[in-house]
Amino acid sequence: MSHCYYHALSSARKWGGTVEDYLPLHQWFDRSKEIIADFRHRALRHHAEGIFMLETVFGATITLSNGRVVPTRLIGEQHVLEDLGRIPSFADWARSIRPEPWMGRAQPRMRELAELAADQPREPGPMHHSGLQVQVVHQLRQSGDHRLAQYPQQLPADQSHARGTNVQRASLRTVSAVDRS
Repeated sequence: MSHCYYHALSSARKWGGTVEDYLPLHQWFDRSKEIIADFRHRALRHHAEGIFMLETVFGATITLSNGRVVPTRLIGEQHVLEDLGRIPSFADWARSIRPEPWMGRAQPRMRELAELAADQPREPGPMHHSGLQVQVVHQLRQSGDHRLAQYPQQLPADQSHARGTNVQRASLRTVSAVDRS
């Protein structure tokens, strides 16, 4: 359907009440037209999860002007079925997205991660170092960052309590050896 009004009119015919009873729900579904004004706007909310989001936003039911109570999920299903002929999952939409190189190029910002890690409270007990923590510490040491006073000069060589076993211990030893130089 081309306009929310017609969805609301269809809902009023199906469950009673007035167009105004349904219009806010159908407008919510199509509000994504503000972002992209063609059929692709539907990828944002026209799927099973979008129907459940409608229920979260508007509640499990709406009470019509005539007093009748209608489940919002049924209204959402009606909207999606009228537009698409079926109720896809979000995964159905995502499979249709053509991957572009820029979509997978997220690089961790080491300084910001180190600042976040420094703000986290530390628990007493054996030290646990993830590969990312080791990389952050190593890069900050190379740059002479002053926040490293809280980290030991050498990372423990024996990480038998860690999940990664020999490979993780070997990589920690390698990074520790580089840090000492």
